[in-house]
Amino acid sequence: MGGNKEIESRFKLDTDLEARLLKLTVFEGFVAGPVYRIDLIDTYVDTPQRDLRKKGALLRLRDERVPKDDKYVQKFTVGFKICTSYEGATATIDEYEEPFQQELATAFYSNALGMDVGPCQRARQLIEDVYDGRGNISLLVSNRRLVRHFIPYTGEGIVELAFDALVYNGREGKQFSEMELEIEAKRGIHVVTFARFVMELQKAFSLEPSTGNKYERGLLHVDGQ
Repeated sequence: MGGNKEIESRFKLDTDLEARLLKLTVFEGFVAGPVYRIDLIDTYVDTPQRDLRKKGALLRLRDERVPKDDKYVQKFTVGFKICTSYEGATATIDEYEEPFQQELATAFYSNALGMDVGPCQRARQLIEDVYDGRGNISLLVSNRRLVRHFIPYTGEGIVELAFDALVYNGREGKQFSEMELEIEAKRGIHVVTFARFVMELQKAFSLEPSTGNKYERGLLHVDGQ
């Protein structure tokens, strides 16, 4: 199973800033496409000692409702991610994702790290020196995501803006809510073009970088870890 290299920038968000950004139709040589909504439930699995988080990695099952032909369809994917570099608000991430069968979700929740599924195997290999066969649900995150693509006048590549309204749910029932803006390089957008777009947007809207990824922040807020 091959992986993908993901480049994304993350910023803090509130409802006022979201509304201002959604009003953009053109920006720095880019044209904005329509806005569409995706509803996500991400279930993160880890060892009791959170060994994946300690390695800067995560393993999750994503339950996603996506628009298709004027209706929403449900799909499941299992994903393993590990951050390889971080500079300012921008992270470079090695990502391994595969489609997942809904009927296997219960098995994932109870024994994801023991499953012979590509992303699960990657996660297990990363912590094989400490993995003792135990693993369980570490964090559940529900997310109302608004997505908008910005396409350069050249037509080469896409910059995707994802406006996330998040609710983190911990193992002991504690909840925490926040918003975040994710900006991701898509479909072959040149890294320099992407970096310039992010820099100009950050400057124009005084964007403040987020700290860590959703899994890390969620654990901090709902479990104090």
